[in-house]
Amino acid sequence: MMLVCLLVGALMPAWGQPTYGPISGLVFELPSEGEIGPRRRSLVGAVVAVISPRDTLHTTTDYDGKFYLKRVEAGYVRVEVSYLGYEPYIKDSVRVAPRYGVQYPLQVQLKLVSQEIDQVVVEGRAQLLSQRGDTLIYNAAAGRYKGQSMHSGRL
Repeated sequence: MMLVCLLVGALMPAWGQPTYGPISGLVFELPSEGEIGPRRRSLVGAVVAVISPRDTLHTTTDYDGKFYLKRVEAGYVRVEVSYLGYEPYIKDSVRVAPRYGVQYPLQVQLKLVSQEIDQVVVEGRAQLLSQRGDTLIYNAAAGRYKGQSMHSGRL
């Protein structure tokens, strides 16, 4: 009897310890209105956050727009996906089963967001050596690369 209890106890996870499963998916751009034909452009480098009651995991999508997290706490999690210039994706109550994870890979479509901004002003300054009449003389030798002047000196 003692041997049976030890075997059962060794095979079962300890009470209160979380079990884990994987989660995976694909992130792609939602086609714009008026676009003709099927177009599914994957988004490389989208940030994926999986939020469980005990932990938050982050990853980014690969070249094909795919992501994979191997060790996500089993239960219900929240998935957030963000990408610069797109509306964020948020999905609550994604079920992660112990060992098996999410039954199907998530299909995440992000919608492009356009924003208008005011004018952008770019300013630059160069060191003025002197001014003679209407001629400005700048220090061209101030731009150096590994001890060499960045200009050839020839015109």
